[in-house]
Amino acid sequence: MKRFISLVCGSLVLILMFLSPGNAVQAEETPCECPGTVLTGAERNKIVANLLKSDVFKEEKIELEKQGYVWQGAGAIEVREFAPSVVVYQVVFLDEGGIEVGAAFGFMSGSIISFGYIAPIDDHTH
Repeated sequence: MKRFISLVCGSLVLILMFLSPGNAVQAEETPCECPGTVLTGAERNKIVANLLKSDVFKEEKIELEKQGYVWQGAGAIEVREFAPSVVVYQVVFLDEGGIEVGAAFGFMSGSIISFGYIAPIDDHTH
């Protein structure tokens, strides 16, 4: 039941995140109407490090690269905090056509999960 609730909440967060994705640099420059709080600096770096060393991320990255996606590195990962224990990551890849797409991961209930969802990143002004 706990896993089911995590998946339902994660799906909701994912939908909200991809309805209004953004660039962390732009988010610092102007007020953002997007859901959640964009994390930056040392706090963001610690959270991204935990994602990068997780088996969930490593396995998903390998699968995406087999499908032709190219990972854009740790610097292109956007981290949003929706609640003290709910964090969503947008990991940027380039598809075969050179278009940026985001793969969604989340940190909920003490573990990192992959939402198994990839969507084009809409460039919008915050």
